[in-house]
Amino acid sequence: MAALKIEGRLRPKNHITLPEKIAARLGVEPGDRFVFVMEDGENDVVHLRRLRKSYAGIAADVYGSSQASTVWLKWSVGIIAE
Repeated sequence: MAALKIEGRLRPKNHITLPEKIAARLGVEPGDRFVFVMEDGENDVVHLRRLRKSYAGIAADVYGSSQASTVWLKWSVGIIAE
């Protein structure tokens, strides 16, 4: 995928509008949230990272398969016997 370099502008009240091509490539929608990151010594570089809308499922299978987790949960609340 080719790099995009598109000029932007800081608007009143520190608003930044994402250029249409950048927004399309990112697949962002109105209301999406971002984090701006500036590293020490990089005063001319700002990284933009989109925040996830939900963290549901982010740790899937960390404690075993979904099926094993469901069985353990049902056992722990007494729905199924040991």
